[in-house]
Amino acid sequence: MAQMTSHKISVHHLGEVSHASFPVVHAFMHDVQAVYFGPQDNRCLSRIRQQVHGRTHYPDTHVVPYCISAHNEEFVERQESRVNCLQMAPARLDAFLADPDCQVSAPTYLSVALQEQAYEILNSAPKTLTRNVVAVSAEVWFLPMVQGGKRYQDVSDLLAGYGFAVENLEAQQGPDAVHGAGLALLFKKPERIIESHPHAALDLLKAAMLAILHSRVDLAHSYLDAFETLSSWHTLGPVLHRPGYLPFLARWRHAMQSYAQVYALPFPELYSPRDAYGQVDMSCSMLEGDEALFGVETLLADIGLEQLAHTLRNLRHAQLQA
Repeated sequence: MAQMTSHKISVHHLGEVSHASFPVVHAFMHDVQAVYFGPQDNRCLSRIRQQVHGRTHYPDTHVVPYCISAHNEEFVERQESRVNCLQMAPARLDAFLADPDCQVSAPTYLSVALQEQAYEILNSAPKTLTRNVVAVSAEVWFLPMVQGGKRYQDVSDLLAGYGFAVENLEAQQGPDAVHGAGLALLFKKPERIIESHPHAALDLLKAAMLAILHSRVDLAHSYLDAFETLSSWHTLGPVLHRPGYLPFLARWRHAMQSYAQVYALPFPELYSPRDAYGQVDMSCSMLEGDEALFGVETLLADIGLEQLAHTLRNLRHAQLQA
């Protein structure tokens, strides 16, 4: 099975490319692997590739010819007096990742933009959800479209069994006035990552970065607390001296701890929630020494946490005047 031994955050998206919910972060272009799934039909794959490469994308981006599903499909074609039935057995996510020829890493962040199939797809990937995924974005129905169909509560209950908790739920336009739709964002609890992930320390750092990108600063703080119970920043070695999200997290952590020694900061009240589904520009230099504090503030502002960055600047000024 594909393993998450790399420092890269692996983002897997199932569904329409235009519904992909993960932002493009220009400062971290070499820290993310993006994977899109499509059918084995060449025309469909070509269209998906054009959609993916026609917009800003990460260099390590893959469009794979696997139609991930949770059950077998039957296609019926009627031609005059003849009826043709084609039986198809699409790959399950766990089976796809277990293939020895799989060229992508297991997902850190799983995006499912298939409202009517979200529950079934997630339910068919128990190993991946247990060992690899730290965050899930799923389009859901509030009322099932078909009899026996799964709704939002079913999806959230399923993921709760793997240690996920709902962090955000946004309403979306449904197909009619009766059946409401939404986008649910769920993060795995730190203790479950420690309990079930083979590379728990690294996955906690990935979860912290994902939490910051989705304006969940207090959640990021809890992931970093858990990381420091397992490991230390020194174990990351040379990677801390190269641009990327890991040195950003180390400096962000240092800044927050420095301020917390002077002020008791209620983290949830220090940031303004932001829609993280567009492109995010974090292009700025990584600074050394004491100036790293200013670098952290700049990075926070660039990813949309302006209120938190402003508060940190004021506290830093007060600290210097003390």
